[in-house]
Amino acid sequence: MILRLSDFLNENTTNINSYSKYLDQIIPMTSGKQREWYEWQRRSAIEVEIHSPEHVIPELTQEWARKKLRVKDCYKNATQVMNLDPEIKYVEGIMMLWNAIPIEHAWNSYKGKHFDATSHLWDPSKEKSSHIQLVELDYDSLWEVLRETGVYGEIPSYLFRKGKIT
Repeated sequence: MILRLSDFLNENTTNINSYSKYLDQIIPMTSGKQREWYEWQRRSAIEVEIHSPEHVIPELTQEWARKKLRVKDCYKNATQVMNLDPEIKYVEGIMMLWNAIPIEHAWNSYKGKHFDATSHLWDPSKEKSSHIQLVELDYDSLWEVLRETGVYGEIPSYLFRKGKIT
């Protein structure tokens, strides 16, 4: 029997263990700062449960997301969502698509509950995925980094290179 790629991935992978296994394969092939970066990720990665955005922030409806956010713009989207409430935090890490393909990604948390407004733009229930947190920043900390870098995203690697996370 021949399986579609998504069916194979859904049957044969599981959450953070998939990311840990991925890092276990990558780390021996690297050296120097690159190896330190992947080892830091291995130590720091935390799998988080993603809740429906509307259950965490009622104002963040699918209609609001479609008007204000854009697919493939997760870093900017997660930054924009912070304007809804001062207690919303910016989270950046890895989304394991089908629990097998690591994608750098950003989402948010509010009072300890994580939600992904970007994936709220489509029906994520069709895809088996997990979210692995690398960093979580409040509004002021995020904007301090954004002023320094001048770009959205890639915050964990920037902080690591600058020695701000170890």
